[in-house]
Amino acid sequence: MNEFISNSGTLINPDSVYDQERFINILQIILQKKTQKELSEQTGLNNATISRMLNGARSGRPYKSTIDKIAKAIDDPELIQELYDATGYSSKKIRERKKIIADNGFSLDLSTVQVHEKFFFYFNAWTFHDDKSA
Repeated sequence: MNEFISNSGTLINPDSVYDQERFINILQIILQKKTQKELSEQTGLNNATISRMLNGARSGRPYKSTIDKIAKAIDDPELIQELYDATGYSSKKIRERKKIIADNGFSLDLSTVQVHEKFFFYFNAWTFHDDKSA
């Protein structure tokens, strides 16, 4: 079986680098120094959006633009780094994802369509291979 198919950890999933619990903890630390309303005003994010992020009601990783807005409202460089790391936007996490892509034969400039085409190519090859052995 092709390693690309047999090892699901090699599939490209940006949400796999998102640590929601850690992200919520970072938001809670930020809100120890300012109110949620102040954070909303400083970031331009809707207060309800911040509330949903805090309560874990938003599924999936926040957009990078959202994280950038939150980072601009933080004075602590270490906390900013933790914020980017928890959400998968740190340079370390990006390097890890690039390595996964490179290890699986994808070029770094592939579109989502090309990534899916390559996945289904391998998937179909694997599926048909199994059908012949049955």
